[in-house]
Amino acid sequence: MAPKVAPKVDRLKTRSLGKSSVTEESLRDMVRRGYIIAGAARASKPDEVVAHREDNEIVVFHHLFTVGLRFPLEPIFVDILQSCGMYLHHLTPNSIARLSMYLWLSRTCNFSSSAEHLSFIHKVHHQPKVVTVRTAEGTEAEAET
Repeated sequence: MAPKVAPKVDRLKTRSLGKSSVTEESLRDMVRRGYIIAGAARASKPDEVVAHREDNEIVVFHHLFTVGLRFPLEPIFVDILQSCGMYLHHLTPNSIARLSMYLWLSRTCNFSSSAEHLSFIHKVHHQPKVVTVRTAEGTEAEAET
């Protein structure tokens, strides 16, 4: 049986974001706030509803700047993404906020940040909930919930 392929119209739905709300004025505001440096970004064309990036460009949602994303990116930010095999569009606002906090902490506490260090302090450990119960006889019993 041949694989099912969605019609082209359906395949474009995931790339069609609607008209961008970013204007030249909002870009100037982002420069003023320190989100980006002047000349590092462009607004999409007024009639563009499908993101078309040029060479050496990425599409970024402006909401990511409110959680700590800044351009140009710090080199360690790029190293962290490369070490995980990730790209900027894989990140959620929460992950950008966590990375921003880590970078802020490294500057504040004056330690050198690295991809290895970040992965070490952010390892996920299984934390089972263990309940200890003391019986009427005074013995203890543990159970994992």
